[in-house]
Amino acid sequence: MTRTPILPWLVAACSVMVALMLEPRVGVAQTASQPTSLDAAKKQMERGQELYMQQKYEEAAAAFAAAYTIQPYGAFLYNEGVCHQKIGNNDKALAIFRKYLAADPGAPDAEQVRHRIQRLEQATQPLDADAGPVDADSPSSIVEEAGPDLMKSLVMIESEPPSAPVSVYYRTVPSASPFQYGQDNPGWQRVATGQTPFHASLQLGRYHIVLEPFADFQKSETDIDVAEGHVHQFKANLQQGEFLAFLRVTTPMPGARIYVDDPPPHKKPPWGRTPHEGLIGVGDHTIWIVKNGFETASRAFSVKHGEEREELVELIRGSKGTLHISGNASPIHVSVDGIPVGTFHPNSAITIELPAGKHEITATADDRKDLVGQVDVPRGQVVPIDLVMVPTTPRGAAWTQAIVSAVFVGGGIALKVQSDIVYDDIHTAKTNGSLTESDERYTKGKIYAYGSAACFGVGGTLALLSTYNFIKDPTPSSAIRVGVPHDYPDSDTAPPRLSAPRSPAPAGKTAPRTTSPVAPPALAIVPSYPWQGVGLMLQGRF
Repeated sequence: MTRTPILPWLVAACSVMVALMLEPRVGVAQTASQPTSLDAAKKQMERGQELYMQQKYEEAAAAFAAAYTIQPYGAFLYNEGVCHQKIGNNDKALAIFRKYLAADPGAPDAEQVRHRIQRLEQATQPLDADAGPVDADSPSSIVEEAGPDLMKSLVMIESEPPSAPVSVYYRTVPSASPFQYGQDNPGWQRVATGQTPFHASLQLGRYHIVLEPFADFQKSETDIDVAEGHVHQFKANLQQGEFLAFLRVTTPMPGARIYVDDPPPHKKPPWGRTPHEGLIGVGDHTIWIVKNGFETASRAFSVKHGEEREELVELIRGSKGTLHISGNASPIHVSVDGIPVGTFHPNSAITIELPAGKHEITATADDRKDLVGQVDVPRGQVVPIDLVMVPTTPRGAAWTQAIVSAVFVGGGIALKVQSDIVYDDIHTAKTNGSLTESDERYTKGKIYAYGSAACFGVGGTLALLSTYNFIKDPTPSSAIRVGVPHDYPDSDTAPPRLSAPRSPAPAGKTAPRTTSPVAPPALAIVPSYPWQGVGLMLQGRF
């Protein structure tokens, strides 16, 4: 940071003071010849107003023209134009009003005069039978016209020293509260700005004039009631403001906003952003240092004339941080510490402010593995996390193997039963002595026994494969990918975020599930064979 020396500032201030000491000598010479011409113009203005009230419009126009010849102020010109319009001399009135706008395009009543010119132009043009009626209410003036026959007044404002910024406010609502500098002031409207020496043509009404602070001079303000057809002259002797000192404010983290003598909630723009330096009035001051993600810091101090002061303000990170949650699926239902906080979609990431520390994150999505993990939220920073939701492993092959295994096992049981029936028949025939060596039941029994053993073998093998495929999971679990924490952006307002979860579900109610329960299989195959069946499967009974 470049250190700005205070000596050039003090030299410049001394130069201004010397210039101000010498300037009144010139001012006296200037004002010595002015009162005569201004007084003469003022007398012509008052005479024109009297003649106008007597409805001697042609003589009043001449008086206003004479005033304008002496001092070319717009109010004289405007009033002359009104007089010509009253006597029906529209061409002359048009020329005068156009001259009025050309001389001061930004006059407070410029839009009103343009409206009057438009009406006069319509009045001087030949009527068109096909033309529609003229809209009498458009356009409108920034200061509503007090009446078509009211004379404008000349308001002249001077200051010592000159070049003071001037703002003129008009009371648009008669019941409005008194004007207060720096407030919203409903019912008042700023109608003119400029620098002293300043003059404006104003209509009848209550005004508030403010000479804004400039250099090291204090503001000056007053209320005035503008009468009709008068010359109002004001002169303000500005008081020099407080002597200046030099202040430099720095913070370890740059970009913090500095507010001087403006406590929260701050109503004025920041004095600057750290590191920042500049002139400040002598005396007691309080500064507030504001940076997103940090606790607001304040310093109270006092500076003397010509003092060069530096304030190094340490910032403490806030007790909360922010999670910025995104993911690779849609929608993802997210809960923090068991409390649902929102649903992630590709175009709407979840941003939530949480107390610093560890928090449990759970997430569910259709056809994705449930996610459970922890995230450490830093103090006063934003940590981005990406929910990597892994697709669930397909179990179609396992179900197919289980069904086919059940078919083979069922076939093995059926063949075993037939084998036992044949065996019992052979045993009975052998006991009765009716069994022969060529009895076909021997062959049938062996077929049943070998077929049963084969079915049990295939069914058992498929059952083992099905069980393995149900248990195995070759894909990884869903996980949280944590990004690099970063500071909040240096904006004048805190970034938008959701509120942190504050409490669990109300007593007596069950909080919404954040994980999907594992559904039991529709078909469970548990081999349960008698020892005879096992023996038959291995070797048969023949």
